[in-house]
Parts: sequence; structure tokens; C-alpha cells
Amino acid sequence: MQSNKWLVFSLAALSILFSGCSSTATQPARWKYAVYCDTRGDNDAANPGKSGVNEAVVNSVAKDMVKEGVELVIFPGDAINGWYKISTPYANQFATWRKAMAPVYDAGIKIYPIRGNHENGPSAPPYAFPWPPGSSATPLILPDAGLMTAYLNAFSDPWIPANGPVDEKGLTYSFVYKNAFFIGMDQSVNPYRVNQPWLNAQLAQNTQAHTFVYGHTPAFRVGHTDSLAYYPNDRDLFWNSLGNAGVRMYFSGHDHLYNRAHIKDQTGHTIYQVLTGAGGAPFNAWTPPYAEGEKVVGDYHNEKHNGYVIVTVDGPRVTMIWKSLSSDTGQDVWTAEDTFEYTVN
Repeated sequence: MQSNKWLVFSLAALSILFSGCSSTATQPARWKYAVYCDTRGDNDAANPGKSGVNEAVVNSVAKDMVKEGVELVIFPGDAINGWYKISTPYANQFATWRKAMAPVYDAGIKIYPIRGNHENGPSAPPYAFPWPPGSSATPLILPDAGLMTAYLNAFSDPWIPANGPVDEKGLTYSFVYKNAFFIGMDQSVNPYRVNQPWLNAQLAQNTQAHTFVYGHTPAFRVGHTDSLAYYPNDRDLFWNSLGNAGVRMYFSGHDHLYNRAHIKDQTGHTIYQVLTGAGGAPFNAWTPPYAEGEKVVGDYHNEKHNGYVIVTVDGPRVTMIWKSLSSDTGQDVWTAEDTFEYTVN
């Protein structure tokens, strides 16, 4: 009888041991994804036949993404000029962008875009948002229905989720990849705001170790006044919801430069705002301080080089690198310029 008890105990111990080994073995291997945006063409209104895309930079980035072995790409908007200073049909502009990104698509790497302001429509005069918010009437946005149709047709890939809010299908969505949860937020249906109730529900149901959120405009103003910062109360609700859910990075674009800063939410969680707008659009000039003062802490800034972000997920550890592109020698030269990492609990 004693030996039977020992046998039962031994089998139970082995079961626990192998169960633990199995759990470790099923952890996702180290993997990468890429982030970049604002790849539209120049501001030359005198050339009505321009493509609407900085094809050379986009193609260089696409080739390097494949070389780096990224497994997916998130794209926070403004792939094309869209409505701005161009007469090229919208469908043609998107087709040019996809052709420039062919190395990525051909490698079977999925791209998950959301819209930027150039994929929505212009603002009515005076074309600029006054600062600080509330100093005068908010400019109106004039959505272009044809541009919306062209966008949805261009990015009708079968992997794009249709799980967004009712009026944002194909525009706002979430998806899971390995041990990460991604949320792409449209900020044009309700200009410069997000669908907060939908976002809250998504964050509440998440069970993945890592969560990454992206939208076209910065949450805290860098250069452009038209950003989530234009509605500070709504923006703060957004930022606090990210912090409470353990989100550590929010990716955006809109300003045509690279900028990384960190901002604490109301309970002290640190969240990084990573502005990845150096994808090929005409560079914007910006110098500190940030419009909201010491609340925003700058970590790194570059407005002279194109580039993109690579995020490596390795178990609980996340490493982010911004790679810059230069072609001074006539060949593409990629340099790791900014890097930081964190580990989730």
C-alpha cells in the first residue's frame, strides 16, 4: 500500500514538472514588428501628375523591413497625399503605395494601417487649429466620401479586422498576434478624438502580456496643433485608460519627424509617445519646449532623417529601435539611432 502511495505521488510530481516545461515551451519565441507612417509625397502643387507617395523612401523601408525579419507592420496613417495639392486619382495613389511596399507584401508580411488626415479630407478655412484649445471656434473637417471609399478598397485585405465600432468598421480595430494585443484607433470619424467606450471595452477584455496602441496624431502636441491635445479632457481620459491597462507605448505620426517622449498618467504610470512620422513626407521643423511644458519629457528627437521603428518582443521584454536612413554614398545606409527597452510585470 505504501508503494502505491509513493507511485501516485511520483506521477503527480512528474505531471507538475512536465506541465511547467510545456508552459515554458509554448511561450512565443522572440519576434519583431515594424512601425512607420507619413509616407506621402511632396507639397509641389505645380506638378499635377505626381504620385502622391515618396516611393523611393517607402521602397527602401520595405526592403529593410524584410531584411530585419519583421512579422507584421502597423501603419499610423498618411500613406498618400490624398486630397492635398494633387489631382492624381485616389485609387492610383494607393496603388502606388502598395507597389512601393511590394517587398513586404510579397514576403507575406501583413500590414495593419489606420487613416491619417490626408486620407480623410481638408479642414475649412482657416485650415489651422488655433492654440491653445478653446481660443476660438474649432475648424470644420470636410470628409471626402470618395477618399474613404478608395481607402477601404485599397486596404480590404482579408486580415484587416471588422471588429471596430459600428461607424468605424475597417478603420478602428484590434487584433492579437502571439503574446501581444494591438489596437489601431481612427481619429477622423470624430476628428482628433477616439471612441473611448469601445477602447475601454477592448482593454478590459485583453489577456495578452503586451498591448500596443496606435493612431495618427500625437496625444501630446509636438508640432501640429491638430492633435488629440486639442481636446485635452478627452485626451486625458484616453491616456489614463492606457496607463490603467498597462500600455507602455502609443505610436503616432502626423508631424513629419521622429520624436520619443514620456508622459505619466494621473496615477503615475509612465507611457511613451513614439512619433514615427519620418516616413518620407516633407520634414517639419520643431524645437522644444513641448506645448504642455514639463508634463511632457522629451527623450529623443530627429527631424533630418527618414526612418522607421522596429519593436522586438522577447517574453516579457520589449525593445524598441528607431533606424534612420541615409543615402549619402548612393546606397541605403541604416543606423540604429534611438533605442530603449522595458519589461512587463
